[in-house]
Amino acid sequence: MLDVMRVNGVEYTMIKIVGIIFGSGRYEKYIPIDIEVLEEHRKRGVAKALTSAFVKHCIECDLIPHWDCVESNTGSIRLAESIGFEKIKERPF
Repeated sequence: MLDVMRVNGVEYTMIKIVGIIFGSGRYEKYIPIDIEVLEEHRKRGVAKALTSAFVKHCIECDLIPHWDCVESNTGSIRLAESIGFEKIKERPF
């Protein structure tokens, strides 16, 4: 959804951000992934598109993306597996 307005001859475009992904830190080559999608835009492929692009960029930059979530977050687990992540460790919390 784009809204365009003109103020004093300058045109502005306003967009609604429905999802965001970023590396929340870095340790050597490892980048932990944080992602959030507005609830009304979930299950529409937004998270998968963001994650695919982020992982591709990490690989191009010789970085290792790291996915971490709680066991009860089955949507996050399914998303990670659909991108190709594999579980390597479980934590007791």
